[in-house]
Amino acid sequence: YNYTKLAIPDLNQVRVYSSNRNTSGFVPEAKDIAAAITQGAGFVDFEGHGSPLSWATHWNDGSWNSGIVITEFWRIRNGEKQPVVVIGGCHNAMYNISILPAMKDKSGATYFTYGLPGPVCFSWWLVIKPYGGAIASTGCTGYGMGYEGNPVSLSGELESNFFYEIGHGSTNLAQAHSRAIQKFIAEEEIGQIEAFCITNWALLGDPSLMLGGYSS
Repeated sequence: YNYTKLAIPDLNQVRVYSSNRNTSGFVPEAKDIAAAITQGAGFVDFEGHGSPLSWATHWNDGSWNSGIVITEFWRIRNGEKQPVVVIGGCHNAMYNISILPAMKDKSGATYFTYGLPGPVCFSWWLVIKPYGGAIASTGCTGYGMGYEGNPVSLSGELESNFFYEIGHGSTNLAQAHSRAIQKFIAEEEIGQIEAFCITNWALLGDPSLMLGGYSS
């Protein structure tokens, strides 16, 4: 948020946090996630755990919450107020999923839906859903990675870099995505794990989309 505000000063942050559980604030469950996005947003950042069909995270006590699954996207009714959505989680952008192969994969070894039908992945469904959703999204086509105790590492570092680049001169999606990777390569020692995180971090949407809107 602090990075993107450098480029778009009018941004206001809306927190959808597990720590809001005993308050009146939004929490990361389907109803509140949808309500927050429906209000309209420039950017949305999901950080948690995923599958091709869902995203979720933990409550403060470590127990799971329900997050949101693609069958609940009907709740999101933001019309043309569509954000760029950055999704931190495993397999959310597994764009090679389809219904029959996913249903046949009862063990979840290949498509990670455990027999549930998956017409498209979480990240892409947000982009193509009617009556709102996202104008573009990012996500991991495979496992999202990170070092324990350091949320801004590996896949999480790439996602943080994306926002950093928006605040430091990137004017369209392609620049923000590619420069986030370049920053990662410049700052980290690249081994197999780092290379994996780079290659499975996908941008879904028009790469020429200008950030901050178009002049009328």
